[in-house]
Amino acid sequence: GGSFGRYPNQNSYLYGLGNIKWTLETKIFAKYKTRLYSISSEIANDILQKGHKGYYLKTSLGTGFPVFNLTTFVRPSLSITFADSNYLNSFFGVKENQSLSSGFSKYSIKNGVKDVSINLLLIYRLNDKVSLNGTFNYKKLMGTVAKSPIVQATDQFSTSFSIGYLY
Repeated sequence: GGSFGRYPNQNSYLYGLGNIKWTLETKIFAKYKTRLYSISSEIANDILQKGHKGYYLKTSLGTGFPVFNLTTFVRPSLSITFADSNYLNSFFGVKENQSLSSGFSKYSIKNGVKDVSINLLLIYRLNDKVSLNGTFNYKKLMGTVAKSPIVQATDQFSTSFSIGYLY
């Protein structure tokens, strides 16, 4: 996998914090699935040591069930992400030199919980080949990450829509 990093030209609010370069990540993924639920975990590490230089562990608990005569499938899940201090300080910390150039107060974070998220996947099957898919995600930054001076909002929402074709 990979991390695209962070570049201040993406958001003027980040001016003076410097870049977090893109990097390649090794990822190990495990999933246990039963008929009613699944548990999955993913651990990622910056193998090039040129980006965030850390690791994170994301663990999810999900379930899924059909509704409306098996044409619609709903899959809610709950996730929590833990990260080491290198990862957290790269994205949410403020070093002394960054403090001087950005105006943010110096801020350091220890290992801990980065975020908790709730995800809802909806799949509507138009026929055996075509489906409409929607994902709704709510993420809450937690603890010392949420208190970082560079965090503008602790609550983050995202959605995506797609069309699937099975061939």
